[in-house]
Amino acid sequence: MSVSDSPYDADWARPEAHRAPVHHRWLEIVFVVGLAGVFLVNAAVAVASPSDFTDLIDKSTIGDVLHLTGSIWVAGAIFVHDVLVGLAVLATIWIPQRGVRLAILAWAGLWLLVVAVVKLTAL
Repeated sequence: MSVSDSPYDADWARPEAHRAPVHHRWLEIVFVVGLAGVFLVNAAVAVASPSDFTDLIDKSTIGDVLHLTGSIWVAGAIFVHDVLVGLAVLATIWIPQRGVRLAILAWAGLWLLVVAVVKLTAL
């Protein structure tokens, strides 16, 4: 590469940004709405049937290790968390900053992993 060459002509340079096809955007929206729905429905269940969550925590090894067994505030905390995460996940449809969107979706994914571990340790 000579001095007169543009660094963007190099093989290692990042390609110019291009828009994804419209159907990709709709698939992303369907996924995000579904994921937000999981969190928002879970928040509604935390209000309608808090014993589902307290019983799960009481049976889980994770709940025992973290001394959460018998905690009555867990369902309320799950409600608040899941409403906020559900709305944040839904908001990623309109958030233009890729880093912010990825952080929100990563937190949602990490939380689902934690829930899966809690459920598995409660078997």
